[in-house]
Amino acid sequence: MPKKKLSAGELRSKILSSKDTKSEIMFIAEWDVDILITSMTLAERKKLRESSSSKMTTEGTFADMDPEQLEAGILISNVKDLDGNPIFTKEDAAELMKKNSAVTTKIASKILELSGMSPEARKEVANRFPGR
Repeated sequence: MPKKKLSAGELRSKILSSKDTKSEIMFIAEWDVDILITSMTLAERKKLRESSSSKMTTEGTFADMDPEQLEAGILISNVKDLDGNPIFTKEDAAELMKKNSAVTTKIASKILELSGMSPEARKEVANRFPGR
């Protein structure tokens, strides 16, 4: 059965008020803890890219991205306790850099997957929008 056709205003309202972020509880055996990981919003992703880049190109894209700093930023912004409270702050970045990279990468990769930024998702976008 087809859904009711919505006007542009109704669509806008429905889209902007929708709860579309994803979250998941993840057990980290190496740390013996359960954490809540959340998908990134566009604003969080922009902030992470800016904080992980040393300069911006003339085209407006970020250059000299530090992948480890980006990974630490992903953990800081998207790892939470089971009540949804952030666990880490930006002051924890140096300490996070000392953690086992296999563990931090596993967590960051899952956050990227929830955010639609897995390698498979990036390939799909590249196929749909060549040249981007």
